[in-house]
Amino acid sequence: MKSTRRHAAHRVGFTLIELLVVISIIAFLLSISLFAIGNALGIARERATQATIMKLHGLINQRVEAFNRALDRNDLRGAIELCKRKLRSDPRLTPEMRFSVNNASDKTWEILARKQFFALKFPQYFNEDRNGNGQLDSGEDLSQDLTDISGAGNGVLDPDGWGANLIPLMTNPELHNRRTESSELLYWTLTKSEVYGIPPVDENEFTSSEVRDTDGDGLLEFVDSWGNPLQFYRTPTRLFRCGEDFNGDGSLDAGEDLNGNSTLDGPGRLSPIVRGYALLLFGSLPPIIGSNDPLARDPDDALGRIEAELIDRGTSGGAANRAARYESIYHTPSTYHAFLIVSSGPDGGRAYTRGGQDDPLGLYEPWDTSRAGHLGMPIKGRSLNEHPLNDNLSNRKPR
Repeated sequence: MKSTRRHAAHRVGFTLIELLVVISIIAFLLSISLFAIGNALGIARERATQATIMKLHGLINQRVEAFNRALDRNDLRGAIELCKRKLRSDPRLTPEMRFSVNNASDKTWEILARKQFFALKFPQYFNEDRNGNGQLDSGEDLSQDLTDISGAGNGVLDPDGWGANLIPLMTNPELHNRRTESSELLYWTLTKSEVYGIPPVDENEFTSSEVRDTDGDGLLEFVDSWGNPLQFYRTPTRLFRCGEDFNGDGSLDAGEDLNGNSTLDGPGRLSPIVRGYALLLFGSLPPIIGSNDPLARDPDDALGRIEAELIDRGTSGGAANRAARYESIYHTPSTYHAFLIVSSGPDGGRAYTRGGQDDPLGLYEPWDTSRAGHLGMPIKGRSLNEHPLNDNLSNRKPR
Protein backbone atom coordinates (compact mmCIF):
# COMPACT_ATOMS: atom_id res chain seq x y z
CA MET A 1 0.00 0.00 0.00
CA LYS A 2 2.79 2.47 0.80
CA SER A 3 4.45 1.84 -2.55
CA THR A 4 1.19 2.51 -4.45
CA ARG A 5 0.61 5.81 -2.59
CA ARG A 6 4.18 6.95 -3.25
CA HIS A 7 3.80 6.19 -6.98
CA ALA A 8 0.49 8.07 -7.21
CA ALA A 9 1.96 11.09 -5.38
CA HIS A 10 4.90 11.11 -7.74
CA ARG A 11 2.63 11.28 -10.82
CA VAL A 12 0.73 14.35 -9.54
CA GLY A 13 3.65 16.83 -10.09
CA PHE A 14 5.67 17.96 -13.15
CA THR A 15 9.24 17.20 -13.97
CA LEU A 16 11.74 20.04 -14.34
CA ILE A 17 11.95 19.40 -18.07
CA GLU A 18 8.18 19.64 -18.41
CA LEU A 19 8.16 22.96 -16.53
CA LEU A 20 10.92 24.34 -18.72
CA VAL A 21 9.04 23.31 -21.88
CA VAL A 22 5.86 25.01 -20.65
CA ILE A 23 7.75 28.19 -19.70
CA SER A 24 9.47 28.23 -23.09
CA ILE A 25 6.15 27.90 -24.91
CA ILE A 26 4.62 30.71 -22.84
CA ALA A 27 7.65 32.95 -23.47
CA PHE A 28 7.49 32.22 -27.18
CA LEU A 29 3.79 33.01 -27.38
CA LEU A 30 4.34 36.15 -25.33
CA SER A 31 7.12 37.35 -27.63
CA ILE A 32 4.92 36.77 -30.67
CA SER A 33 2.10 38.66 -29.03
CA LEU A 34 4.36 41.58 -28.08
CA PHE A 35 5.78 41.71 -31.60
CA ALA A 36 2.29 41.67 -33.09
CA ILE A 37 1.12 44.38 -30.68
CA GLY A 38 4.21 46.49 -31.39
CA ASN A 39 3.79 46.07 -35.12
CA ALA A 40 0.11 47.00 -34.88
CA LEU A 41 0.97 50.07 -32.81
CA GLY A 42 3.60 51.08 -35.36
CA ILE A 43 1.14 50.75 -38.23
CA ALA A 44 -1.47 52.68 -36.26
CA ARG A 45 1.01 55.48 -35.60
CA GLU A 46 1.99 55.66 -39.25
CA ARG A 47 -1.65 55.85 -40.32
CA ALA A 48 -2.47 58.49 -37.71
CA THR A 49 0.55 60.57 -38.74
CA GLN A 50 -0.31 60.28 -42.41
CA ALA A 51 -3.87 61.37 -41.65
CA THR A 52 -2.57 64.46 -39.83
CA ILE A 53 -0.17 65.29 -42.64
CA MET A 54 -2.87 64.98 -45.30
CA LYS A 55 -5.24 67.12 -43.24
CA LEU A 56 -2.58 69.83 -43.11
CA HIS A 57 -1.86 69.38 -46.81
CA GLY A 58 -5.49 70.09 -47.66
CA LEU A 59 -5.60 73.19 -45.45
CA ILE A 60 -2.37 74.62 -46.83
CA ASN A 61 -3.28 73.80 -50.41
CA GLN A 62 -6.58 75.62 -49.95
CA ARG A 63 -4.63 78.72 -48.94
CA VAL A 64 -2.13 78.35 -51.77
CA GLU A 65 -4.99 78.23 -54.27
CA ALA A 66 -6.58 81.31 -52.66
CA PHE A 67 -3.23 83.09 -52.86
CA ASN A 68 -2.90 82.31 -56.58
CA ARG A 69 -6.47 83.38 -57.35
CA ALA A 70 -6.00 86.67 -55.49
CA LEU A 71 -2.85 87.54 -57.39
CA ASP A 72 -4.29 86.40 -60.73
CA ARG A 73 -7.30 88.71 -60.48
CA ASN A 74 -5.51 91.77 -59.14
CA ASP A 75 -3.34 94.38 -60.75
CA LEU A 76 0.16 93.56 -59.55
CA ARG A 77 1.84 96.81 -60.60
CA GLY A 78 1.96 98.01 -57.01
CA ALA A 79 3.27 94.65 -55.81
CA ILE A 80 5.94 94.76 -58.51
CA GLU A 81 7.07 98.21 -57.42
CA LEU A 82 7.31 97.11 -53.80
CA CYS A 83 9.26 94.02 -54.85
CA LYS A 84 11.63 96.16 -56.92
CA ARG A 85 12.30 98.49 -54.01
CA LYS A 86 13.00 95.62 -51.65
CA LEU A 87 15.18 93.66 -54.07
CA ARG A 88 17.17 96.71 -55.16
CA SER A 89 17.99 97.43 -51.53
CA ASP A 90 18.99 93.82 -50.83
CA PRO A 91 22.65 93.83 -49.70
CA ARG A 92 23.16 90.44 -51.36
CA LEU A 93 22.76 91.99 -54.83
CA THR A 94 26.02 92.85 -56.55
CA PRO A 95 26.25 95.73 -59.07
CA GLU A 96 26.01 93.37 -62.04
CA MET A 97 22.89 91.79 -60.50
CA ARG A 98 21.34 95.21 -60.10
CA PHE A 99 21.97 95.78 -63.81
CA SER A 100 20.05 92.60 -64.61
CA VAL A 101 17.29 93.45 -62.15
CA ASN A 102 16.81 96.94 -63.58
CA ASN A 103 16.53 95.59 -67.12
CA ALA A 104 14.18 92.68 -66.44
CA SER A 105 10.71 92.66 -68.01
CA ASP A 106 7.53 93.39 -66.07
CA LYS A 107 6.51 89.73 -66.48
CA THR A 108 9.70 88.63 -64.79
CA TRP A 109 9.07 91.12 -62.00
CA GLU A 110 5.58 89.72 -61.58
CA ILE A 111 7.06 86.25 -61.07
CA LEU A 112 9.46 87.64 -58.48
CA ALA A 113 6.65 89.52 -56.73
CA ARG A 114 4.64 86.32 -56.47
CA LYS A 115 7.60 84.52 -54.93
CA GLN A 116 8.22 87.41 -52.56
CA PHE A 117 4.71 87.45 -51.18
CA PHE A 118 4.30 83.69 -51.20
CA ALA A 119 7.29 83.53 -48.86
CA LEU A 120 5.69 86.14 -46.63
CA LYS A 121 2.46 84.17 -46.38
CA PHE A 122 4.08 80.77 -45.79
CA PRO A 123 7.19 81.30 -43.63
CA GLN A 124 9.54 78.50 -42.56
CA TYR A 125 11.74 79.89 -39.79
CA PHE A 126 11.63 82.79 -37.37
CA ASN A 127 14.29 85.11 -38.73
CA GLU A 128 13.39 84.60 -42.36
CA ASP A 129 13.52 87.93 -44.12
CA ARG A 130 13.74 89.35 -47.60
CA ASN A 131 16.62 91.74 -46.88
CA GLY A 132 19.22 89.15 -45.98
CA ASN A 133 20.13 90.74 -42.67
CA GLY A 134 18.50 88.18 -40.41
CA GLN A 135 16.11 90.75 -39.03
CA LEU A 136 12.44 91.48 -39.61
CA ASP A 137 11.85 94.82 -41.33
CA SER A 138 10.39 97.32 -38.89
CA GLY A 139 8.14 98.62 -41.65
CA GLU A 140 7.18 95.26 -43.11
CA ASP A 141 3.49 95.23 -43.85
CA LEU A 142 1.76 91.91 -44.28
CA SER A 143 -1.86 92.98 -44.42
CA GLN A 144 -4.16 90.62 -46.28
CA ASP A 145 -5.56 93.51 -48.33
CA LEU A 146 -3.86 93.75 -51.70
CA THR A 147 -3.84 97.53 -51.41
CA ASP A 148 -1.36 97.01 -48.60
CA ILE A 149 0.51 94.18 -50.23
CA SER A 150 0.99 96.37 -53.29
CA GLY A 151 2.98 98.95 -51.42
CA ALA A 152 0.38 101.26 -49.90
CA GLY A 153 0.64 99.66 -46.49
CA ASN A 154 0.48 101.31 -43.12
CA GLY A 155 4.06 100.51 -42.22
CA VAL A 156 3.22 98.26 -39.27
CA LEU A 157 3.72 94.59 -38.84
CA ASP A 158 0.57 92.60 -39.36
CA PRO A 159 -0.39 90.59 -36.23
CA ASP A 160 -1.22 87.55 -38.33
CA GLY A 161 1.67 87.76 -40.71
CA TRP A 162 5.27 86.68 -40.22
CA GLY A 163 6.55 84.04 -37.88
CA ALA A 164 8.74 86.48 -35.99
CA ASN A 165 5.57 87.71 -34.36
CA LEU A 166 5.55 84.49 -32.36
CA ILE A 167 8.71 85.35 -30.49
CA PRO A 168 7.02 87.81 -28.08
CA LEU A 169 4.36 85.16 -27.39
CA MET A 170 6.83 82.65 -25.99
CA THR A 171 6.32 82.03 -22.29
CA ASN A 172 9.71 80.34 -21.96
CA PRO A 173 11.96 81.60 -24.77
CA GLU A 174 15.04 80.08 -23.14
CA LEU A 175 13.57 76.62 -23.85
CA HIS A 176 12.98 77.27 -27.55
CA ASN A 177 14.38 74.60 -29.88
CA ARG A 178 14.91 75.71 -33.47
CA ARG A 179 13.78 72.32 -34.71
CA THR A 180 10.23 73.34 -33.85
CA GLU A 181 10.12 76.62 -35.79
CA SER A 182 8.60 75.52 -39.09
CA SER A 183 5.95 73.52 -37.24
CA GLU A 184 5.13 76.43 -34.91
CA LEU A 185 4.86 78.75 -37.91
CA LEU A 186 2.64 76.29 -39.71
CA TYR A 187 0.31 76.15 -36.72
CA TRP A 188 0.29 79.95 -36.54
CA THR A 189 -0.39 80.31 -40.28
CA LEU A 190 -3.35 77.95 -40.19
CA THR A 191 -4.98 78.94 -36.90
CA LYS A 192 -4.27 82.68 -36.67
CA SER A 193 -3.97 83.99 -40.20
CA GLU A 194 -6.55 84.70 -42.89
CA VAL A 195 -5.23 84.16 -46.41
CA TYR A 196 -7.22 86.03 -49.07
CA GLY A 197 -10.68 85.06 -47.91
CA ILE A 198 -9.76 81.73 -46.28
CA PRO A 199 -10.43 82.20 -42.54
CA PRO A 200 -8.25 80.77 -39.78
CA VAL A 201 -8.87 77.17 -38.82
CA ASP A 202 -10.54 76.63 -35.45
CA GLU A 203 -7.96 75.28 -33.03
CA ASN A 204 -10.49 72.66 -31.93
CA GLU A 205 -10.12 71.04 -35.35
CA PHE A 206 -6.90 69.49 -34.09
CA THR A 207 -6.60 66.86 -31.38
CA SER A 208 -4.13 66.74 -28.53
CA SER A 209 -2.25 64.01 -30.39
CA GLU A 210 -1.74 66.34 -33.37
CA VAL A 211 -0.70 69.47 -31.48
CA ARG A 212 1.85 69.78 -28.68
CA ASP A 213 4.48 72.09 -27.25
CA THR A 214 7.45 69.72 -27.41
CA ASP A 215 10.13 72.17 -26.34
CA GLY A 216 8.10 73.94 -23.64
CA ASP A 217 8.59 77.44 -25.07
CA GLY A 218 4.86 78.19 -24.95
CA LEU A 219 4.19 77.82 -28.69
CA LEU A 220 2.21 74.92 -30.09
CA GLU A 221 3.46 72.72 -32.93
CA PHE A 222 2.01 70.09 -35.19
CA VAL A 223 3.50 66.72 -34.22
CA ASP A 224 3.51 63.19 -35.57
CA SER A 225 2.33 60.15 -33.62
CA TRP A 226 5.81 59.69 -32.16
CA GLY A 227 5.59 63.16 -30.59
CA ASN A 228 8.12 64.86 -32.90
CA PRO A 229 7.42 68.16 -34.70
CA LEU A 230 6.50 67.98 -38.35
CA GLN A 231 8.72 69.98 -40.72
CA PHE A 232 7.43 72.34 -43.41
CA TYR A 233 9.41 73.08 -46.58
CA ARG A 234 8.00 75.79 -48.82
CA THR A 235 10.19 75.27 -51.92
CA PRO A 236 12.42 72.18 -51.50
CA THR A 237 14.43 72.65 -54.71
CA ARG A 238 17.66 71.25 -53.27
CA LEU A 239 15.92 67.92 -52.92
CA PHE A 240 16.15 67.76 -56.75
CA ARG A 241 19.49 69.52 -57.26
CA CYS A 242 21.62 68.33 -54.35
CA GLY A 243 24.92 67.84 -56.17
CA GLU A 244 25.07 64.13 -55.40
CA ASP A 245 23.85 60.76 -56.57
CA PHE A 246 24.04 61.13 -60.32
CA ASN A 247 23.25 57.43 -60.69
CA GLY A 248 20.32 57.31 -58.31
CA ASP A 249 22.07 54.83 -56.07
CA GLY A 250 23.35 57.18 -53.40
CA SER A 251 26.89 57.45 -54.76
CA LEU A 252 28.83 59.83 -57.01
CA ASP A 253 30.35 58.76 -60.29
CA ALA A 254 34.11 58.68 -60.14
CA GLY A 255 35.32 61.60 -62.23
CA GLU A 256 31.85 63.05 -62.77
CA ASP A 257 32.48 66.45 -64.28
CA LEU A 258 29.89 68.84 -65.63
CA ASN A 259 32.26 71.75 -66.19
CA GLY A 260 35.16 70.07 -67.90
CA ASN A 261 37.57 71.04 -65.16
CA SER A 262 37.95 67.70 -63.36
CA THR A 263 35.95 68.88 -60.38
CA LEU A 264 32.59 67.79 -59.10
CA ASP A 265 29.81 70.32 -59.24
CA GLY A 266 28.30 71.25 -55.92
CA PRO A 267 24.58 71.49 -55.31
CA GLY A 268 22.62 74.24 -56.98
CA ARG A 269 21.65 75.37 -60.43
CA LEU A 270 24.41 73.55 -62.35
CA SER A 271 24.05 70.20 -60.63
CA PRO A 272 21.83 67.70 -62.48
CA ILE A 273 18.30 66.80 -61.50
CA VAL A 274 18.39 63.85 -59.10
CA ARG A 275 15.26 61.78 -58.59
CA GLY A 276 16.59 59.25 -56.08
CA TYR A 277 16.22 61.31 -52.92
CA ALA A 278 13.05 63.00 -54.14
CA LEU A 279 11.27 59.70 -54.82
CA LEU A 280 11.64 58.80 -51.15
CA LEU A 281 9.28 61.69 -50.34
CA PHE A 282 7.32 62.06 -53.61
CA GLY A 283 5.18 59.09 -54.54
CA SER A 284 5.50 59.94 -58.22
CA LEU A 285 7.22 62.53 -60.36
CA PRO A 286 6.45 63.64 -63.92
CA PRO A 287 8.38 61.54 -66.44
CA ILE A 288 11.19 62.76 -68.67
CA ILE A 289 9.98 63.23 -72.23
CA GLY A 290 12.88 63.03 -74.63
CA SER A 291 15.50 65.45 -73.37
CA ASN A 292 12.93 67.52 -71.52
CA ASP A 293 12.87 66.94 -67.77
CA PRO A 294 9.92 68.79 -66.19
CA LEU A 295 11.82 68.82 -62.89
CA ALA A 296 14.28 71.24 -64.53
CA ARG A 297 11.57 73.87 -64.83
CA ASP A 298 10.26 76.30 -62.23
CA PRO A 299 6.44 75.89 -62.09
CA ASP A 300 6.14 79.66 -61.53
CA ASP A 301 8.33 80.41 -64.53
CA ALA A 302 7.53 77.98 -67.35
CA LEU A 303 9.37 80.05 -69.98
CA GLY A 304 12.55 80.43 -67.96
CA ARG A 305 12.42 84.21 -67.84
CA ILE A 306 14.39 84.45 -64.61
CA GLU A 307 17.19 82.35 -66.04
CA ALA A 308 17.30 84.39 -69.25
CA GLU A 309 16.81 87.89 -67.84
CA LEU A 310 18.36 87.80 -64.38
CA ILE A 311 20.94 85.01 -64.35
CA ASP A 312 22.33 84.63 -67.87
CA ARG A 313 22.29 88.40 -68.48
CA GLY A 314 24.76 90.59 -66.62
CA THR A 315 27.74 92.87 -66.96
CA SER A 316 30.22 90.81 -64.95
CA GLY A 317 30.57 88.29 -62.15
CA GLY A 318 29.30 85.25 -64.00
CA ALA A 319 25.96 83.46 -64.20
CA ALA A 320 26.92 80.97 -61.48
CA ASN A 321 27.40 83.78 -58.97
CA ARG A 322 24.08 85.38 -59.92
CA ALA A 323 22.33 82.00 -59.68
CA ALA A 324 23.75 81.45 -56.20
CA ARG A 325 22.54 84.87 -55.13
CA TYR A 326 19.10 84.18 -56.54
CA GLU A 327 19.02 80.86 -54.69
CA SER A 328 19.90 82.56 -51.39
CA ILE A 329 16.97 84.95 -51.79
CA TYR A 330 14.34 82.66 -53.34
CA HIS A 331 15.28 79.08 -54.26
CA THR A 332 17.31 77.10 -56.79
CA PRO A 333 16.47 78.47 -60.24
CA SER A 334 14.97 76.35 -63.03
CA THR A 335 13.88 73.64 -60.60
CA TYR A 336 10.55 72.05 -59.77
CA HIS A 337 9.14 72.70 -56.30
CA ALA A 338 6.03 71.86 -54.30
CA PHE A 339 5.53 72.40 -50.58
CA LEU A 340 6.39 69.47 -48.33
CA ILE A 341 5.25 68.40 -44.86
CA VAL A 342 7.56 65.74 -43.46
CA SER A 343 7.59 63.41 -40.47
CA SER A 344 10.82 61.61 -39.61
CA GLY A 345 8.77 58.49 -38.88
CA PRO A 346 9.44 55.83 -36.22
CA ASP A 347 13.15 56.70 -35.86
CA GLY A 348 12.41 60.39 -35.25
CA GLY A 349 13.00 60.34 -31.52
CA ARG A 350 16.73 59.95 -32.09
CA ALA A 351 16.85 63.33 -33.82
CA TYR A 352 16.75 65.02 -30.45
CA THR A 353 19.53 62.99 -28.86
CA ARG A 354 22.06 62.57 -31.65
CA GLY A 355 21.47 65.49 -34.00
CA GLY A 356 23.84 66.62 -36.75
CA GLN A 357 24.62 64.25 -39.60
CA ASP A 358 22.82 61.39 -37.85
CA ASP A 359 19.49 63.19 -37.80
CA PRO A 360 16.98 60.53 -38.93
CA LEU A 361 14.87 63.17 -40.67
CA GLY A 362 17.32 62.84 -43.56
CA LEU A 363 16.97 66.51 -44.53
CA TYR A 364 18.59 69.56 -43.07
CA GLU A 365 15.84 71.36 -41.22
CA PRO A 366 14.19 74.57 -42.52
CA TRP A 367 16.00 76.84 -40.05
CA ASP A 368 19.42 75.53 -41.13
CA THR A 369 19.97 77.97 -44.00
CA SER A 370 23.76 77.58 -43.91
CA ARG A 371 23.23 74.09 -45.35
CA ALA A 372 20.20 74.97 -47.50
CA GLY A 373 17.83 73.26 -45.07
CA HIS A 374 15.10 75.73 -46.05
CA LEU A 375 15.38 74.28 -49.58
CA GLY A 376 15.10 70.66 -48.45
CA MET A 377 18.76 69.73 -48.85
CA PRO A 378 19.19 65.99 -48.10
CA ILE A 379 21.86 64.84 -45.67
CA LYS A 380 24.45 62.96 -47.70
CA GLY A 381 26.85 60.12 -47.11
CA ARG A 382 24.54 57.11 -47.20
CA SER A 383 23.18 54.93 -49.96
CA LEU A 384 19.54 55.44 -50.82
CA ASN A 385 18.59 52.03 -49.41
CA GLU A 386 20.01 52.98 -46.00
CA HIS A 387 19.01 56.63 -46.03
CA PRO A 388 16.82 57.94 -43.14
CA LEU A 389 14.34 59.29 -45.69
CA ASN A 390 13.15 55.74 -46.34
CA ASP A 391 10.80 55.59 -43.35
CA ASN A 392 9.74 59.24 -43.50
CA LEU A 393 6.13 60.19 -44.13
CA SER A 394 5.14 63.14 -46.32
CA ASN A 395 2.15 64.82 -47.90
CA ARG A 396 3.49 63.91 -51.34
CA LYS A 397 3.77 60.18 -50.67
CA PRO A 398 0.69 58.81 -48.92
CA ARG A 399 1.19 55.34 -47.40
